Amino acid sequence: MQKRTIDGKARDGRFVKIALDLEGTGWEDQCAVETVWAEEVSEGVFELSNCPFYFYGLSFGDKVAVVERDGRAFFDEVLERGGHSTYRVFLRGEYDADEFAQAWGPFDSLNCGYEGATDRLYAIDVPPASDVRSVYRALQEKVDAGYWDFEEAHFGHGDLSSGVPSSQE
Repeated sequence: MQKRTIDGKARDGRFVKIALDLEGTGWEDQCAVETVWAEEVSEGVFELSNCPFYFYGLSFGDKVAVVERDGRAFFDEVLERGGHSTYRVFLRGEYDADEFAQAWGPFDSLNCGYEGATDRLYAIDVPPASDVRSVYRALQEKVDAGYWDFEEAHFGHGDLSSGVPSSQE
């Protein structure tokens, strides 16, 4: 089996697509099911290898259990959190992927990663060692500058005594 490198770690496990049912998330008009890559790290335990774009409550590195339905592996429950947080960025008006790439600098220096679902929707991965408050401030600065809007899809950085304000406030 070929080794893959994900999040700086050599991986040689079995990778599968895990289906995430979007019913009741508000994203059903985009698609009924989203899939994410995961590696089977032990019998019946799968570690997510990318961020969901539409599903709430999961992040890169979370370990999950699945159930089989219609011949597919569907997410069942979180077994262990990986400590990552996930934000979604929605580009405004005339902004496109090139402008997104130009605006990415502060996030790269905070060790964040991203994947694009479309040319206007991006999932942002905030690793456990990243300063999530600084990431939040940088996201909000781009909102204030008119580049994008964002929302928190999952906060995995534990209990912060001062908290991170909601993007809807």
